[in-house]
Amino acid sequence: MSITTASNWAFNFIIALVVPPLINSISWGLYIIFGACGVLMFIFVYFFVPETKGKSLEQIDHMFGGRSNIEEKTKV
Repeated sequence: MSITTASNWAFNFIIALVVPPLINSISWGLYIIFGACGVLMFIFVYFFVPETKGKSLEQIDHMFGGRSNIEEKTKV
């Protein structure tokens, strides 16, 4: 979680540094760039991220190829 939080802060810092000069140079075109990124992210999530609604934790663990804690505890 700490790596995730640190990378989130780092990328937010980079965006905060980059956006003001971009707004001055390409003004409203920056919104097209952010919109295109949003559309690409939506397409990726829609086609490549599996649905986990209504599944148990064991089923989700199996979907992602992991081993459940129950399997590890029952091993001798």
